[in-house]
Amino acid sequence: MMKTNTVKNNPHPTRCETPIGRPGRNPKSPRPWLGLLGAAMLLGGGAAHAVPGLTQGDYLVTGSGNGAARTLISVTPGSEGYSLTDGGDLAGTFDGTIKDYMFYDALTNTVPELSTPVSELSDPSDPGLISYTTCDDLTGFGGSYTYLWDTTAPNVALDNPDANNIQFRPLNLTGTIDISGMSSGYIYFFYAENSTTGYVDLTLSGTGQTPVTLLEAGKAASNGSNTQHMLRVDFTDAAAYDTITWTYRVSNNSRNNARFSGLVLVEPGADTTAPAWTSGPAVDTETLDGFTVRGTINEAGTAYYVVLADGAAAPTSAQVIAGTDASDVAVTNGNFALTANIEGTDGVTGLSDSTAYDVYVVAQDDEGTPNVQAAPVLVNVTTLTPDSTDPVWALDYPKADTQTADGFTARAQIDEAGTAYYVVLADGATPPTSAEVQAGTGNGGATALASGSIIDLVADTEGAEVVTGLSYSPGISFDVYFVAEDLLSNIQDSPVLVDWTPDTTVPTWTATYPLVDTATEEGFTVRASIVGEPGTAYYVVVANGATAPSAAQIKAGTDA
Repeated sequence: MMKTNTVKNNPHPTRCETPIGRPGRNPKSPRPWLGLLGAAMLLGGGAAHAVPGLTQGDYLVTGSGNGAARTLISVTPGSEGYSLTDGGDLAGTFDGTIKDYMFYDALTNTVPELSTPVSELSDPSDPGLISYTTCDDLTGFGGSYTYLWDTTAPNVALDNPDANNIQFRPLNLTGTIDISGMSSGYIYFFYAENSTTGYVDLTLSGTGQTPVTLLEAGKAASNGSNTQHMLRVDFTDAAAYDTITWTYRVSNNSRNNARFSGLVLVEPGADTTAPAWTSGPAVDTETLDGFTVRGTINEAGTAYYVVLADGAAAPTSAQVIAGTDASDVAVTNGNFALTANIEGTDGVTGLSDSTAYDVYVVAQDDEGTPNVQAAPVLVNVTTLTPDSTDPVWALDYPKADTQTADGFTARAQIDEAGTAYYVVLADGATPPTSAEVQAGTGNGGATALASGSIIDLVADTEGAEVVTGLSYSPGISFDVYFVAEDLLSNIQDSPVLVDWTPDTTVPTWTATYPLVDTATEEGFTVRASIVGEPGTAYYVVVANGATAPSAAQIKAGTDA
């Protein structure tokens, strides 16, 4: 059996009084197996990283109750990872290189962590990267749920694992992790709870940096008695930070319901996985001579594409990146940078209209030696056929209405996207051409009374513009010429004439109006009604016998 040596050998500690010592660091010595009781069940997967940030990664419920199955955890070099059954093959790995770990020695019911060789755990002033710093209360735990395994060979169990229980019951256990020199990594927590909910709060901090927090990581409804967990927390883009402070808690704040074993700090290994498409690649927004290529991958990188004739031989990923076809001949190609889980796009132009093309797209990540997807993805596309048809006016369009003091509203609606142009000319003027209306002039370039355009027309949707600057006189009329053009510069052959005659007739009072009634000691009611049209009535109140004001003076609100 493994020999153990502990710091502060107190068989019944009740408080975390000092930071606890670091694990040993002898690479030639075997490291122990660690075990958690329970049948494993996967609950969740990794979450997207923030920049910089803390995010919850893998979360396992490794067992519940007092069953016989055990989950083994190995920190032995070359065999790092965990299995899902007692004595089973490794089913998961710590995703990188183990930098440090710390576990509780329940064999002697003391606080210091376990490591190899255990005999070196005698200096609590040398805490290493992981430290237990404070807790409100703690005690050992006599149940057989979490175990230390003293073999260096995976899948080999101790004859008497109950003698190496490494689980204890802390209340609000807090510790720190020194991440200086690490820009990213993973922290694997091993804990449990009994008929309550357990979780971990974390804070990423550094001199001059804004703290980043992750609260209640791994919190889930309890699965019953002694529910065991393995929680991974990821930290990313943390080069400017130096410390992660963590606290293990239970929601009912009771030591008797808490179970904690320890944690492992892992530095990610080299990325050897090619990026995966999370959307696309796709081709859309076709035009006469091109289209848009778009796509999203699960990590930062670059997308490359080539445009080939329909049915051409498929190129390799390397050829797409080089911008060539399957015969290494340069073709239309491009690339665009991609941020993880954010769509990137690139526009292609210069192609032939009405033509089918094969677009091959491949992505690579941004590692120093990029990981490239094994094969490009084929996307088929056909450029648009030229539109030689002029736009058509909708029923009752174009039109002029809604008179103002010096103009009206010009309204247009056509069967496709485009622009409507108009000019306002004197009644009976020589009709202009479509080009002249588009240019804003009358026939032969004559100056128009007003002109303009209704741009960004959407198919089958009215567009409008207010026309101003006109002068009225009784009996006057105007000729308003409209012409429409689509987005492909197809313009109508001839403009459409709309006659517009402004209303210059003075309104007529309805019989018995205007009138004043409902007099009071200090006022009265003025009533007005005009015949057949909307309008506004103005009034002034002057002294009895005063000189009558003019219409303009009444409208201005003054006396004579």
